[in-house]
Amino acid sequence: MHHGLFWKFHGARAITGAFGQRIIPIIKNDMNLFAYHLPLDAHPTVGNAAMLGKKLGLTEQFPFGDFKGCPTGIKGKLSHPMTAKQLEETLKSILNHNVILASPDNSRSINTLGIITGGANSDWHLAVKANLDAYITGEISEHDWHESQENNIHMFAGGHHATEQFGIQELMKKTQEHFNIECFYIDSKNPA
Repeated sequence: MHHGLFWKFHGARAITGAFGQRIIPIIKNDMNLFAYHLPLDAHPTVGNAAMLGKKLGLTEQFPFGDFKGCPTGIKGKLSHPMTAKQLEETLKSILNHNVILASPDNSRSINTLGIITGGANSDWHLAVKANLDAYITGEISEHDWHESQENNIHMFAGGHHATEQFGIQELMKKTQEHFNIECFYIDSKNPA
């Protein structure tokens, strides 16, 4: 599991109702449930951002982002510069998901970008601070759509789930190779 079950915004939760229907079978069957959220987003070789960057042909990948002093994604240089419109289409194809583009000029060339997968929609300002051309994440809010463009950066939102699928798939592959155990990936039809 990527995100885990208990988050601050939920508060303390009883294991009842719909939530209980998801959790009780795990408890009754004495199963372990392991969540690996931010470390998997940020891991430099098997992380969600690193793997998306690899699929985009990003070179010279370096840690990027800041959550309590730790990087949460990667930044790098595209091996072949693209316009914002071309990058939007490439992302749609890689993610198999609609992409929202906030761009000051979608015909302008992009050479450098930062990636923080999932719900890091307000971190586009870190890409501006790092002097990057573009920023990719999963979600976008109305004010970030406006403010990113006003700050002259291209922002791409490719879906929370869609941007966070490649790291776990790579980790699964590495785990199978290293430990010789069976692993499987369960996709979600989550449109967010």
